[in-house]
Amino acid sequence: MARCPPIGGYPGDAGTVIVMVMNKHIYRTVMLALSLVFAALIAILALLGSGSIGLVAGVGGVLLGLGWALYGVVTGKRGSTV
Repeated sequence: MARCPPIGGYPGDAGTVIVMVMNKHIYRTVMLALSLVFAALIAILALLGSGSIGLVAGVGGVLLGLGWALYGVVTGKRGSTV
C-alpha cells in the first residue's frame, strides 16, 4: 500500500508548503505581556480622566478574553502544566 506524503509534501518538492506550529510557551508569554500592557493602559487612562476609558476597557477586555480562550484551545486538555 502506498504511503501518503507528509503534510506540506516532501522537502525539495515544487510547491512544498512549510507548516508552522504554534509554540505554547511563546503564546502564553505574549498573552501575559498583552494583559499587562492593557492593564497599564487602563490605569493611565483612569489617571488622566479620559472619557473613552469604558470603550477601551470593553474592546480590550473582549480581545484579551478571546486571546486567552484561544490559548485554552491550543493547550488542549484540562489540567495540563504547559
